[in-house]
Amino acid sequence: MMTTGERIRRARRYRKMSAGLLALRAGYAGASAITNLENRATGRGGFRLLRIAQVLDVSVKWLMDGPDMADMSEVPPYEDTSALLAQETHAHDFQPLWPFRLIRPSQWHALPAQSREILERQILGLLNHPF
Repeated sequence: MMTTGERIRRARRYRKMSAGLLALRAGYAGASAITNLENRATGRGGFRLLRIAQVLDVSVKWLMDGPDMADMSEVPPYEDTSALLAQETHAHDFQPLWPFRLIRPSQWHALPAQSREILERQILGLLNHPF
């Protein structure tokens, strides 16, 4: 049976996401936080497990308890992702899940995926090399 960390790694790789990008999206300071979670032999993933599940679009229950499936496409999705993205409310209503004050989730997701990826890398660079 896989650990929670092993499931995080498996879901992250399935989503073709780096540890640094998952860290940024989940609210961690850097990639080492994610790799530490992934390499733990025990534990449940810390207090941000809900956010990790949301970012990876997998069920929190699956991250915690499995079952371990051969085909990642069969893993249940995060329960509230579509509802969160569809809401047209102010960004502050999403705290602590939504990191921006002036950008609504619908505006962010309206950007092309390549543009979002570029912006996320720039933000990650700022987080890793503060002024």
